[in-house]
Amino acid sequence: MFAVSYIKGLASLNLKVKSQFGYIVKLSKRKYLSVPKDVNIYKNNGGAGFARLVGVAGLGQWIVITYMSSVTFQNMPAFFKWIPAEKSEDKESQRLPLADWKYRIGFATFTFGAACAMMVTTYMYCFRSVSSITLLKSSDQVLFSTYTPLGSIRHFKISVRDVSAVQPRSSKMTQVPLKLKDHYFHYLVDKSGQFPQPSLFDRTVGIKRNFGMGKKK
Repeated sequence: MFAVSYIKGLASLNLKVKSQFGYIVKLSKRKYLSVPKDVNIYKNNGGAGFARLVGVAGLGQWIVITYMSSVTFQNMPAFFKWIPAEKSEDKESQRLPLADWKYRIGFATFTFGAACAMMVTTYMYCFRSVSSITLLKSSDQVLFSTYTPLGSIRHFKISVRDVSAVQPRSSKMTQVPLKLKDHYFHYLVDKSGQFPQPSLFDRTVGIKRNFGMGKKK
């Protein structure tokens, strides 16, 4: 009898804890996630020009270096002794002979690959630079606005629970890196922007969370 009453007491206590825990979660959702209207918690209006400049610079260097790689393939001379010369070249000519085609295509491919890597890096920086963050009305969704290489704005929605702050807003870094679930790389929140609701930012997207990674975007 004592064992049966003890088990019943534990079950009753467990139900009370579960109900109380559920009530606490519901309160926290209402207080921090479910807002009565759309609330802007971050905005940076001065980044469009810089994003456009970075995008144009990335495209410009790609065009120039791609042209240089083409010239390298067509006219690269054997300017070092360890670079073999093209066999069809006239050895009595005073001009430096063309390098072997394998070396020319190797140097051209390397320069073209470097140009593509720099352009992708500059474009990804634009796509990951945050323009504004808005908590949406009566939901746990947050609206992210980021720049494009042309300086325009693109928008997407994501759950607050899928946003994790790598560093807190109070850190000495000039940017707050945010990790979004199923997204490659960090999204960058520049501290030179405005935080209209700093405490709400810290309690929502400014929290460090652990989540599993699925399909990347």
